[in-house]
Formats: sequence, C-alpha cells, structure tokens
Amino acid sequence: GLAYSGGKMKLPGWKFPEVVDLAGMTVPESVPLLSNHENKTASRVGMVKAEIEDFSLTIDGEIVSSGDIAAGIIEQAKAGADWQLSIGAEVKNAELVKGSREVNGQVHAGPFYHVKESVLREVSVVPVGADMSTSMKIAATPKSLKTR
Repeated sequence: GLAYSGGKMKLPGWKFPEVVDLAGMTVPESVPLLSNHENKTASRVGMVKAEIEDFSLTIDGEIVSSGDIAAGIIEQAKAGADWQLSIGAEVKNAELVKGSREVNGQVHAGPFYHVKESVLREVSVVPVGADMSTSMKIAATPKSLKTR
C-alpha cells in the first residue's frame, strides 16, 4: 500500500497543512497496522514493513488478526471497497514555512508546517485519509491475507 505520498496533509490540531519530510523520518523495522489510529489491542490488525522509496512511504505486510475489526476490513475489500492509509508519527522537529520550499521532491507553497524530523509509530487503515493519494490492496494467500 501507499501510506504517504509526500504531499500536504491537513490534520486536526494544526493551524496549517503539514508536510512530513521523509528524508528525516525514522522508520522502525516493523510497524503496527491499526484501524483508524485507535491505540487499542483489538484495533491492531497486523504488522507491516514500511519503506521510503521515490519520495513516498509504502507498506507491505499481513493482516493477522481474526477479530471483528480485521474481518470487516477484509469483507469490505473483497466486496470492492477501496481503503486508504494514514500514518501516525511522533514529530521531533517542525518549522512553519511561510514562503515555498521543496520537500519530498515537490515544491510546496506556504504557509505549511515542514515536519523535518519524525518517527513512524503506526500505519492505519482508514476509509478517508488525510493524504488522498493513499491506497491499500488486500490479496488473499493460502495461509493469510496480505496487505500492499
């Protein structure tokens, strides 16, 4: 799946849009795959490997939960519903940009917050992401269901 395309996002609690600089993002080896950013045991539907490539953040992993939330995600995907992804990151350093600046290979007009340093904490399956370019595909395999 495409978890973040490198562009502007408008998130609650921030006055202006944000651009997360992928060059300054620390990506752990394994990241929880949640439903709707809910930090609850039942909301963790799997684990993913995240990678930064071509100024984007992509994921590959598995939905391993057999709970109701994971089943709902899979059921809707099988029926043809599109899912988007959203990232949850700990912001370490951000700056308000009033002019324009190139971040992630794109020139962004201000005002916006340039998140210069962050740590990826989770990726969430959501119906509508702050980054409208995100997507998740689910492919059935003999032993499990994989996310891309």
